[in-house]
Amino acid sequence: MSTPRGPIVLATDFGDSPYVGQIKGVIASIAPDAHVIDLTHQVAPQDIVEGLWHLKGALAYFPRGTIFVAVVDPGVGTARRALCVDAGDFLAVGPDNGILSFIAPEKRRAVHLIEAEEYTLRKKSAVFHGRDIFAPAAAHLANGLDPAKLGPAGEGVIELPWIVPRATKDGLEGAVLVVDRFGNLLTNIEGHRAAADATVTIEKTPIGSLRTTYSDAEVGRPLALIGSSGFIEIAIRNGSAAKGLGLGKGARVSVKGAR
Repeated sequence: MSTPRGPIVLATDFGDSPYVGQIKGVIASIAPDAHVIDLTHQVAPQDIVEGLWHLKGALAYFPRGTIFVAVVDPGVGTARRALCVDAGDFLAVGPDNGILSFIAPEKRRAVHLIEAEEYTLRKKSAVFHGRDIFAPAAAHLANGLDPAKLGPAGEGVIELPWIVPRATKDGLEGAVLVVDRFGNLLTNIEGHRAAADATVTIEKTPIGSLRTTYSDAEVGRPLALIGSSGFIEIAIRNGSAAKGLGLGKGARVSVKGAR
């Protein structure tokens, strides 16, 4: 038998609802010793890209053996596949709608369809696969189940390549993917790709060079910096960049001096 794994990390768009508790109840029934961590349940409803962004930014901070349960699933009950991605050091279960592409292709050792009835709930709702398919599969994995027993091998996962920044003649062009609770505009441009003298523009508004902290600008003034997840973000000191600049998800961001 395999060595038990864990923790189980949950990332959903369920918000403050009883759905989260039901998922945890299923896990506790199957794997009572598993440690369950809530990464977030505040992903904007049906926003697959935001869910992917949070998972990608958090990945480095969890130990080997972690099992991610990613449930942002607007296609629940349709023909979209239920998958387990085996990345060696960790596992992820979720719908095949792009959210599982938070795992880089080179890290994926195998992909398995979740089809074996004995590792899901016997009675399933067509609209709550998070509870009835993904939670029990994760719990069995936490108990040491070989991922291959969940079902046959699958052909890769749906990718979201359009979230990758585009190279321009003098840098990179990306986009705001997430607006956090402080109104900061979080982009898909990794900070390490920017040179020391790089400058940032959002839509047609020049923000200037990258700063180190939020305090490196006057109160009420916008600034760009590398956020805690390693991506460039635009903020307003002691305020909301989303409100102050009148921008949100999808706003174009260019970084001159990045590659």
